[in-house]
Amino acid sequence: FNNPYFDYEYTLAKPICFLSGEPINQEITFNLPPQEVAGIRNTKDRSVIAVLSKVIYENPKYIEMPDANDFSISMFLNHQPLTRYARKEIVLDSFIKEGKNALQIVSHKLPSKCVLALYYGKKVDIKEIAKRILKLETQQTFEEAKANFESIRFREFEVLAAFPLRDPITNKIMNFAARGSKCKHLQCFDLINFLKFYQSPTE
Repeated sequence: FNNPYFDYEYTLAKPICFLSGEPINQEITFNLPPQEVAGIRNTKDRSVIAVLSKVIYENPKYIEMPDANDFSISMFLNHQPLTRYARKEIVLDSFIKEGKNALQIVSHKLPSKCVLALYYGKKVDIKEIAKRILKLETQQTFEEAKANFESIRFREFEVLAAFPLRDPITNKIMNFAARGSKCKHLQCFDLINFLKFYQSPTE
């Protein structure tokens, strides 16, 4: 599981593989003791997450996040319909109950093979996520960024560019400027606001 918002704790149900071209009407059951439900409802520091991923045949070890309309699948938790978004993780906290829970998956036909898994995870604080991102090997260190700037600055020509200080999401001054590792433009965004924005697709 590679979701920055949750730390995996344990699997609730054995992962299930669904084959392409076949109809689905399957129920997955799992049990939650009172202390686990309390972590979801009271302290709100735990979650139950369903992961739906498409399998790429060229590399069996690689699982691709499905596009928004890639799967025509309906899900029901304890007979309550779940809304799916353009992401592979679906948080099930709204309809969780103590004891036995039932997740039903329904589809007329799948365009490709996919895997569904359920796990119980601990929520990660937004600032902690930002710290982990900064520790990734792909991030440029301050010394590297400074050396790169100096190499441009003292050439025969000087590069001048406007650098917006406002976050494009909130239009507020950035406190934690960030940019995608593959981006070549100068425009940045505020990392904390970015993580908050994608933490809950319903907000």
